[in-house]
Amino acid sequence: MVWLTPAQLRPRLTFLGPVIRTHPNEIHVFDRTAYDQIYRVGTEFDKCQNFYDHPLGEGSHFNMPDLKSSKLRRDMFASALSRAAVQKAEPRLRDTVLRFIQVLRRSAEMNDVVDMTAAFHSLTTDAIMHFAWGINFGAIDTKDFNFPTIERMNYFLVGAVILRTFHSIMRPFFTFAFRFPLIAKFNSTFRAAHWLRESCNRIVENSVAKSNIDDIGLFSSALKQHRESGLPNVRELTSEAIVFLVGGEESSANTLIHELHQAIPQEETLPSVATLEKIPFLTAVVKESLRFSHGAPGRLPRVVPNQGALLCGYSIPKEVKNALL
Repeated sequence: MVWLTPAQLRPRLTFLGPVIRTHPNEIHVFDRTAYDQIYRVGTEFDKCQNFYDHPLGEGSHFNMPDLKSSKLRRDMFASALSRAAVQKAEPRLRDTVLRFIQVLRRSAEMNDVVDMTAAFHSLTTDAIMHFAWGINFGAIDTKDFNFPTIERMNYFLVGAVILRTFHSIMRPFFTFAFRFPLIAKFNSTFRAAHWLRESCNRIVENSVAKSNIDDIGLFSSALKQHRESGLPNVRELTSEAIVFLVGGEESSANTLIHELHQAIPQEETLPSVATLEKIPFLTAVVKESLRFSHGAPGRLPRVVPNQGALLCGYSIPKEVKNALL
């Protein structure tokens, strides 16, 4: 049944009940009340370490399975992700979008074909980096939107999926490969990861050296704490930068691509300008950041706490992984 969509799968689960054992030590739960119990604020269901683990994320909130530790780190960014703070940062995002529109207009005037997938990924890359670090990353200005981050991101994400799927086997191998840059020459996935880490590390080091960090953006608070106590350190800040770049760039770009497909269901029939203007570009760019402090949107596994749990009338023993369908 793995090839079925959730809508097709749910009717087939009605006779099986809300709790299904899918793998050794793993269950899937199909129940709204259980969702609220597992993902509520202050939950005792910690994150599943194998799912939230990547060598480049070591030291970031993403890699912290303990929700209390993760929350302490996320709180450094919470003030910059409030609705009021995002509205204050809107001029930055608007400048990025206007610059993007100018590039598209120049391409239209020259009758150039534009790869909108690469274009949207360039837009969201510049938007998240401007929002997080107050810098122009230069993705939009790259010819044909062939920015290195965009080209390498897919390789990086493929590697992340392989690591997550075969975690016990691949984690030691990935860790070893990331410690030796020479290995990157022989594999596009490792080459992409090394490039991503080096790029984010340069951004962090340049930002730490700035005299005024108050107006940097999302990372202002974390940089202040770094100057005061040395924590988070440069390596941890680099990991956080990678997490935000990957999350903010990829998810937001996919949202834009989806909305464009919805607006243009048939390539032969182009919509009016008025229709295109209704596509919420800014909303899509900011959406991922706003979701940062809210509940889980999908199948994100958690681990049953030591005292066990009662889900849908079933007694679940400790350390069982569970996910919501």
